[in-house]
Amino acid sequence: MSWRQLLREITEQLMTAGVPSPRADAEQLAAHASGAPRSRVRLWAAVSDPVSDEVVAAVRALAERRARRIPLQYLTGVAPFLSLTLEVGPGVLIPRPETELLAQAAIRAAERFEHPHVVDVGTGSGAIALAVATALPQARVTALEPDAIAYTWAAHNLRRFPDAHVTLHRAAAADLPALAGAGADVVVSNPPYLPDEETPLDPEVRDFDPTGALFGGPDGLDVIREVISAGSAVLTPLGVLLCEHTEDQGERVRALCAEAGLSSALTHPDLTGRDRFTAASHVPVDTMTATRSEVPA
Repeated sequence: MSWRQLLREITEQLMTAGVPSPRADAEQLAAHASGAPRSRVRLWAAVSDPVSDEVVAAVRALAERRARRIPLQYLTGVAPFLSLTLEVGPGVLIPRPETELLAQAAIRAAERFEHPHVVDVGTGSGAIALAVATALPQARVTALEPDAIAYTWAAHNLRRFPDAHVTLHRAAAADLPALAGAGADVVVSNPPYLPDEETPLDPEVRDFDPTGALFGGPDGLDVIREVISAGSAVLTPLGVLLCEHTEDQGERVRALCAEAGLSSALTHPDLTGRDRFTAASHVPVDTMTATRSEVPA
């Protein structure tokens, strides 16, 4: 069998199973099974190189599991996030592309401070904390994760980036004031925010994502309230709080920020134009980009 034939077979199998990106997933499964980069697999398919029986069997076994809608990242063991490759598996939320926008906003907010302290509340795999720490070596990052399994995954990923200045705590949003020390220049969170009665449409989310990382109470805002309350209490004068949420929660999140004393709040869209996260500060939005030295006396 050639690589071209194998990829065509697996792509058709995944398409029939309703996998959203069957060709891309087929290539990634083949790359994982063969131990070769995806670009090499695509080259082999383009020139119709032969593939060994052992690799055919391995790819087919992975494809059978993917056709049951087991997340691709659980099968390959890795998930990309910005410039990082994180290791993931059952029990931890798979980093989403839309959360990359939240991480980038946290980096932009933090880089305006000379030695920023950034707190990632509910770090999960450690994605946001590591994205900030690797982008800004001068930053001090504190990561909080209350769930035991997710905490283990975060600790594992942090060990893979020993130069990143991240301190991990088994803690929740309510513990933030006790852990923030002199305060935080940026508080960032991708908390559970789905209402408890909502049923995710994608089988990968519905059947495999940890429920504790998805559901945030009757209105989805229970953990967001804790993040905003604790975060607003520890922000430095020019600090910024950033929180991800559903596309229809922006107005309520902005109201919660105002109730917590954050006078400036702005909701940002994701790449599809849907509201995705809100940034808030104690100061007007036009001074959120100021440096620490510009804090009014």
